[in-house]
Amino acid sequence: MLIVCRTKAPRRELTVTGSQYHRVRRVEMPVKMGCSRRSASPWLVLPGMRSAVETESAVRKCSLAVIGEVSALASRNQEYVNSPRGNKERELIGFNIRLDNPPDRFCLSKIRKQNIVFNYAEALWYLSGKNDLAFISWYAPSMQRYSPDGISLPGTGYGARLKNFGADTLDQIERVIDILKNDDPDSKRAVLQIFSAEEDLYRRNIDVSCTLGLQLLLREEKLNMVSYMRANDAYVGMLNDIFSFTFLQEYIAARIGCKIGHYTHQIGSIHVYESTHERALELLNSNETIPQPGTVPLMPIGTSPTTIRKLLEYESEIRSGLLTFNDMANLNLTTYWRDVLMLFWIYRQIKIGNALPQKALEIINPYYQPFLINRWG
Repeated sequence: MLIVCRTKAPRRELTVTGSQYHRVRRVEMPVKMGCSRRSASPWLVLPGMRSAVETESAVRKCSLAVIGEVSALASRNQEYVNSPRGNKERELIGFNIRLDNPPDRFCLSKIRKQNIVFNYAEALWYLSGKNDLAFISWYAPSMQRYSPDGISLPGTGYGARLKNFGADTLDQIERVIDILKNDDPDSKRAVLQIFSAEEDLYRRNIDVSCTLGLQLLLREEKLNMVSYMRANDAYVGMLNDIFSFTFLQEYIAARIGCKIGHYTHQIGSIHVYESTHERALELLNSNETIPQPGTVPLMPIGTSPTTIRKLLEYESEIRSGLLTFNDMANLNLTTYWRDVLMLFWIYRQIKIGNALPQKALEIINPYYQPFLINRWG
């Protein structure tokens, strides 16, 4: 289930009763969002929350398949139209999404063409503890324009702050794992800080952190995560951020040895830029989805920093063209991680001008095949 909340009251979507607490009695979504009026299972809306919208139809296929609906909220029901740093956008203020099954982080929309290779690369980039441009620009060349020095991405490269925060190079990930595993499992202090007050916030800086921080809450032996975003692009950035953050959540849960709970994505300013407005509406109006063979791959319990170091070493060799297909098929890794590296190997073949390699598609997890074919086939 995915729950979407926003602070501006809609016209007809919600009926609430009660004084101190409010419970949703009925949710009415516009027909163009692909939903009809239905009775909703009551869930708590805290006092002061002016509206809540629960969507479910698309979630049965994939949690992030409702990205069209989320984009539409900022495209059609915007509170503001403005132009920060000269970029025209439609905006809502105060917005959140909750995913009850965070590993189901894949968008099945055929026209959205999710780049799962970049998604896994970005998540591992964060775990590398670096913010170097060379790594991530291989998978997303467009990110070069956000680098102030052509070498690094000090705002976007969250890994440096997650793994080497401040003058003491604090590893925040290891600290939250230690707190939840050995100190206080019920702690509310397991926070990964990303945004820094030292960042240059004036418009001259093209690379400011969009994410304020991530909070981990271990409850009933399940690890929940809440992300806090100062701003999020509903059409482009949100899908990638949710993928990376739920990946981190899954990694930390694997390290602790617990199950995964839910994930909440809290946004101060959610917006759709004018440049992608029409594409967001096209996504909203499209019902085409890619096939979904098999089940969502799950990160193996026992994944460790050693695992990540080994993966990053292999990734570097793949990027440099040092590993052949036979090498890839015989890596001494679990199937899950071998498949992730195979995604990188396939991407390199495409990047150097080769066709989508059929032999690699035949041995990779079938769940990934439709995403690769839809993007590059």
